[in-house]
Amino acid sequence: MKKNLPHRKVTLIIPIHDELDRGTLLGIIEQAGMTKEEFLSLFHNQ
Repeated sequence: MKKNLPHRKVTLIIPIHDELDRGTLLGIIEQAGMTKEEFLSLFHNQ
């Protein structure tokens, strides 16, 4: 997953598992520069 921000480019490593640990998911969301609420908003709008 890649996200271009005005001041930097972020590349995230997303594990391919049937389930992700809550802490792993929260860490990925944080590395993406998002809040949990922003992620959930995007997730629920899909």
